[in-house]
Amino acid sequence: MERSPVAKPSSVDSAAAQPFDPDVTQKLDRTAVLPSSRVDTGAEDKTSSYIINATKFSPDLLLRTQRTAPVGNDVSVLLAHSVGDFKRPQATPSGELTTDPVNAVYADKGETVLVQLTRCWDVDEARQEVERIITMIGTAAHTPSDHAWVIGPTPQGTVYAWHRDYYFFCATSRKGAPALARFLSVYSY
Repeated sequence: MERSPVAKPSSVDSAAAQPFDPDVTQKLDRTAVLPSSRVDTGAEDKTSSYIINATKFSPDLLLRTQRTAPVGNDVSVLLAHSVGDFKRPQATPSGELTTDPVNAVYADKGETVLVQLTRCWDVDEARQEVERIITMIGTAAHTPSDHAWVIGPTPQGTVYAWHRDYYFFCATSRKGAPALARFLSVYSY
């Protein structure tokens, strides 16, 4: 089953919806994505902080292993109604977690973050989903050697995708990195 790399736009975010074009990603201004100093995270893979569109993505935002581990199939728990100041509609997000990706749109003060959640068969399939996003982002992708996560620019906005066990998450902010960083700093998983 082919999955889209980012959640589908809703009526909240329908302006300028475009299909993903990997060739466009290759033409993006790479000066907007600059690695900064290396940070010792204590992990086998040392993870850098990254400056993306003047927003710092530090290891505590990128390394999700210190966060709560996702469990079960309850979409209302895995995609809570509020994440910090970001809220999603009270209706259940679209999709069925055990068969398809589930999409939710969170909004705060005109900024939106689209979250796609998939419960994969196993850890390898979840990692393959991250690797698919790495391929789509191309050379602007930043990822550790174990491909536990990836961050980078796309025509749809700044994308951060990661996996925890057999759960795959992909968060996209059309307005760019600041909204995504604010969302990730308080998202449980």
